Amino acid sequence: YASLYQISPKDTSLSLAIVSLMVHFRWSWVGLILPDDHKGNKIVSDFREEMERKDICLAFVKMTSETWTSYVAKFWENMDETNVTIIYGDIDSLEGLMRNIGQRLLTWNVWIMNIEHHVIDRADYFMLDSFHGSLIFKHHYRENFEFTKFIQTVNPNKYPEDIYLPKLWYFFFKCSFSDTNCHVLENCQTNASLDVFPRHIFDGSMSDESRSIYNGVYAVAHSLHEMRLQQLQMQ
Repeated sequence: YASLYQISPKDTSLSLAIVSLMVHFRWSWVGLILPDDHKGNKIVSDFREEMERKDICLAFVKMTSETWTSYVAKFWENMDETNVTIIYGDIDSLEGLMRNIGQRLLTWNVWIMNIEHHVIDRADYFMLDSFHGSLIFKHHYRENFEFTKFIQTVNPNKYPEDIYLPKLWYFFFKCSFSDTNCHVLENCQTNASLDVFPRHIFDGSMSDESRSIYNGVYAVAHSLHEMRLQQLQMQ
């Protein structure tokens, strides 16, 4: 299983923490893969600066775009120059790359990432996964108890207007749809909960991206609530 190193976002950046790991294991010849965008260019600058201070050399730096498959053959050149590779970015910009690495079954590399790769389709036998044993760094946040409770208690019966939950229950819990309505389930476990699944199947914790979405929706909901209250008071 992958190891998770959780770092406080206010204390130390992930890039500095990753370089500290390089120093600890005396990995002085490493590769770096990042998305080819503004954020990627900023991160590669941070990595170069800190690695130079710690006498760590870059075997290669590869910047990938969302359409990177157009030069996929060229991308893999020089990849065998090191067996320690850092992948740093977000899942939206690196999804194609992660899928391709998974298909290649690259067992000769140590991967250090800030992405939890189990959000990508995984092989049934995780020991054959290219990313098995990866070292994953992520920011540490306080647990959101309201969201955790929601994950533990949510089900299609509780939210009948949600068209996504029945499909999720059908896929995860092998429920069956009724003949007349694709939103009504039959033969379901009474205690079925998303909270029972291991993280590589369903991860109920929040990533940086999901936390931003959650906070955004929460802010909109509160704003609409306040607007509604003001309308009622005026009436």
